[in-house]
Amino acid sequence: MKYHAINAKVAGMNAKLLLDEDYSSISNARTAHEAMNLLKSHETYAHLDNDWTSFGAQTFSLLEDDYAKISNFINDMNIKKYLRSVLEKRRVALLKQELRIAYGVGKSTDAVIEAPQGDRFHDFLKSTIKSGAALSQIEILLDLNYYTNLWKARSRYLSGADKVAMTLVNGTEIDMYNLARILGLKKHYKTSGEQMYKYVLPINYKVVPQLIQQLIEADNEVRIRELIGSTSYGEYFAAGNTAAAFNRAINDANRRAVCKNPDTIAKITYYLHRKEAEISNIISIMETINYARRCRRA
Repeated sequence: MKYHAINAKVAGMNAKLLLDEDYSSISNARTAHEAMNLLKSHETYAHLDNDWTSFGAQTFSLLEDDYAKISNFINDMNIKKYLRSVLEKRRVALLKQELRIAYGVGKSTDAVIEAPQGDRFHDFLKSTIKSGAALSQIEILLDLNYYTNLWKARSRYLSGADKVAMTLVNGTEIDMYNLARILGLKKHYKTSGEQMYKYVLPINYKVVPQLIQQLIEADNEVRIRELIGSTSYGEYFAAGNTAAAFNRAINDANRRAVCKNPDTIAKITYYLHRKEAEISNIISIMETINYARRCRRA
């Protein structure tokens, strides 16, 4: 498929992403209401209302809208199907948010899972999760389902340079997910080795099964970090912030894919990643501002 027209469209959409100074001004707002007004001064977010607590739900359609704009330039149905698989990450994020809200107010997560949403993730949870399951377990299983489906979609729908580009991007994300997951489970939950094997993806790009086994069997965090440091992903974990390491690695993988295969799907997925990161960043800023406000009142 020819990507010249699509890439021109994506370049225009990239130009509308928030800049560092935009984040700075929103972050310095004293109230969530003020932050929302600053955000709404940007064309992309002008239609939002001032209820920052529903920001995640309000922005759910933004990536769908972007996909629709890009999709108009795509005549290959397989490419469209693969991109739909990529966009499922936003649905997972929104479902996690619903589960956390229920958990935070003392409600059973069962109510969220059993709600008649009619999407495949609800169907998956209904068929997989036992009543009263821990929130962390539910979230991990959602992640595993998403990444397994994405890896299969890469193989099923892509070929040639498109497949090469997305193998780099998806493979890096899956490797980073496994490394971050093992580190987190060992550090915060003291999860047994037998259980940990259920919580990592049986998919390997650069992180081979032997290394996964060594990481799971390591008896302390220091050893785990040594093993991670021996991989090509070691530099990302050096700063200590796992979430930041994950995001930086995925961003770099997308950028490399674009450089190596510019006339492929890579520019589209790089844009979608950046837009997804933008939405997540704004949610974090809003939550931080609201938390600070509550502390001032206390």
